Amino acid sequence: MLKVQIIGHLGKDAEVNVHGSDSVINFSVAHTDKYKDGNGTMVNKTTWVSCSWWVERTTIAQYLKTGTQVYVEGVPEAKMWRGKDGDNKCGLNCRVYSVQLLGSKQSEGTVSRETNPPLEGSVNMPSVNNNPIEEDDLPF
Repeated sequence: MLKVQIIGHLGKDAEVNVHGSDSVINFSVAHTDKYKDGNGTMVNKTTWVSCSWWVERTTIAQYLKTGTQVYVEGVPEAKMWRGKDGDNKCGLNCRVYSVQLLGSKQSEGTVSRETNPPLEGSVNMPSVNNNPIEEDDLPF
């Protein structure tokens, strides 16, 4: 099985489209790698992934807002299209089967880690806590 795992921030609010009895939630996730190039210059490289999540209930879409940090699992798919300039373009799409909210945008109406709702189709991932590690907890 081919699987992709993405941690990033939503680029815009999720959109819900209804197709008969099925619904799809579409959203895009941005992940930025920060590194120094050969000249020592700091480089920020952002990769955008379009995501499509077929679900029965779309109530989760209200939590998928611009800037929300998410963890997404799914199947990667390459997409190709012809741009407005006539050139062929390609990109990365993810057919989502699991989403978990990781953080919140510091504004009204967003969901924080402490108030995460259960997501349809989500996996139970271990939470990272910010508690200091005690010496007795170390395995060595």
